Amino acid sequence: DEEKSMNINNYPGLNDKSNNILNRLLVLRNTDEILEYIDEQKHVLSKSKQSSQQPYIMLLIVEQIVRNFARWSLSKEESELTI
Repeated sequence: DEEKSMNINNYPGLNDKSNNILNRLLVLRNTDEILEYIDEQKHVLSKSKQSSQQPYIMLLIVEQIVRNFARWSLSKEESELTI
């Protein structure tokens, strides 16, 4: 399973929840999927009053990076991120 094969990293400095979210993000194939997942996770974390916790802050950072990648590309095909 591709998702499990990508879930080999435990990133130093990230708690378990942040690691799980980041590993899931790494298997997504394009900016739309990534941003949709980020929005979903931010919503879940906000509803549970965790917007000041590491996973939410990490999602904000990743979101800005992904949005900037999309803006730098000249066409939709070029803006898709393949990891």
